Amino acid sequence: MGNFSERRHHYDNGNRSVDWIVVMQHAVLLIEVKSTRPTDPIRLGSTAMWETLSTKLRKAYSQIEKANRNVSDRHPAFAEIPHDLPRLGLIVTMESFAFVNTPEVQSRLDTESTIPTLVCASQEVELLVTLRSTPINRFLLDFMTDSEKEVFDLSNELTAQPVDAFCRNEVMDAAWDSYDWGL
Repeated sequence: MGNFSERRHHYDNGNRSVDWIVVMQHAVLLIEVKSTRPTDPIRLGSTAMWETLSTKLRKAYSQIEKANRNVSDRHPAFAEIPHDLPRLGLIVTMESFAFVNTPEVQSRLDTESTIPTLVCASQEVELLVTLRSTPINRFLLDFMTDSEKEVFDLSNELTAQPVDAFCRNEVMDAAWDSYDWGL
């Protein structure tokens, strides 16, 4: 992934901001992980869909906004985070939420986002970290700030890459190799 550092940030008596802050060469990633997946109202498009979807994601957006504000305001607990690099928000969920990043859905979610923020599934992050053709922060900056791609999910952009743009996932390989598999 290139040169980067990551930290979990707590401030003001243990209050949490986001789950991870990843400082890379060209951007700072504010990452919030939610162990959520689309429920029946969301999958079926029922009338309760908007309230359910907003409830599941609202806190993630507010945590990213709070962290972004703390970096911008140079809160002492965030002093080591560069305030002059572009910041991107990543909300990582257990499963993909279809169409959640489209402007139409975003306008209905009743959330605020002052920085480019993307909802993506954990399997998309697993593929993203194997990208070797472009630094991840450059790839995300280009993708998340391209107005022509605002209706795309991250998986669309990743699967559009040539196969040789990716390497093996070293974390998954190490986990696999840690088992002796009865041999």
